[in-house]
Amino acid sequence: PPAEPSPPAGPDAALRHLRVRVNQDILRSSCAHEVLALCSRWCGQFDAINLSTALHRLAKLRAGPAVHRGGASTLLAMASGFVPELGAQSLANIAWSVATMSFPDVPLMDALSSQAIRRLTAQFTGQALANLAWSFAILTLRDRPLMESIAAQSRPTLSESHTYFAPQALSNSAWAFAVLPLHNAPLLHAIASASIPTLGGALPGSSEFAFQELANLVWSFATLE
Repeated sequence: PPAEPSPPAGPDAALRHLRVRVNQDILRSSCAHEVLALCSRWCGQFDAINLSTALHRLAKLRAGPAVHRGGASTLLAMASGFVPELGAQSLANIAWSVATMSFPDVPLMDALSSQAIRRLTAQFTGQALANLAWSFAILTLRDRPLMESIAAQSRPTLSESHTYFAPQALSNSAWAFAVLPLHNAPLLHAIASASIPTLGGALPGSSEFAFQELANLVWSFATLE
């Protein structure tokens, strides 16, 4: 018998397809004006991933303050409503974007902190944990409950696997705690243990510390010891 025709895609499927396409367009954008044009056209259809991607792309492109303040402020105003939907990577990306663009949006960062504390599980990669800590340090937001939660999530994983945290993540994590400053001896010991094999070349194929990363790591330990 002939195959039955597939049911037509519903509005939900069409919206999902649109969001995927918009996300791809945002990632392909080569300047902040392109990102903002896409946001202006489609922000009414955005989900949490679209919003996170747009903010992250704007921060990565490092356009001038006037461009950021002209459009990113609108996205940041939307962000608070999406916080309960944010997954681990989106939480870290938005926090990193806010810090990189130097938008001291304290209520948004407080909301991101509360959500991150609830979500701090194995979903968070080493890079995401480091980015979250770095973001709060850059904005000089001394959020002790969040930083202690980040330390608690990072320590066991650092002990289990030296490959979980790349050199940049190790350096940024130590730097964030030193800048605030918040002393967490168990975390420092875990970072040191994970850093030594990379410094000694004991992990073939692993990336090495860049000069600035190494300088930040040394400064962080000197500051906190």
